[in-house]
Amino acid sequence: MVKSYLRYEAQSTFGVIASPGGKAVFDHSGRLSITPALESVIVWDIKKGTQVARWSDSDNTAEVTCIARSPNGKDYAVGYVDGSIRLFDLTGNTVNVVLNGHRGSVSALRFDSTGTVLASGARDTDIVLWDVVGEVGLYRLRGHKDEITGLAFVAARGETALNASASGHV
Repeated sequence: MVKSYLRYEAQSTFGVIASPGGKAVFDHSGRLSITPALESVIVWDIKKGTQVARWSDSDNTAEVTCIARSPNGKDYAVGYVDGSIRLFDLTGNTVNVVLNGHRGSVSALRFDSTGTVLASGARDTDIVLWDVVGEVGLYRLRGHKDEITGLAFVAARGETALNASASGHV
């Protein structure tokens, strides 16, 4: 039996592709993958397999937990373990807004259909509705007994927020 596999040596490493704690989000065209990578976000060109951009904030050392795409296709909300949310611009690769309002790790993010309201849920069991344009929190919704695991806006005579938690409440 040939033991050539014992002579294998790696030439280089690829680096961090994605963090296991967060989920990747695709851009509106499906060409780019926006992926959490520890405290940064990496934008990958899926077809070429190359890194297009790396988003990070020098003031932040917390790990990325979730990402949401705005309906306009260029803004992305990124939630972190420390409870902060940063809005990044895909075209400029810059942080536009920093929102602080959770005491626990951000676990769910969702934009409404206009992209002007952002809903965030966290392990602190609170849901905060943010005015993205005004850069302020509009409402804090309390009452869940466990981590918020999902958010959705349901169109029925105006938009209504729908949420779910790990405790089974909807």
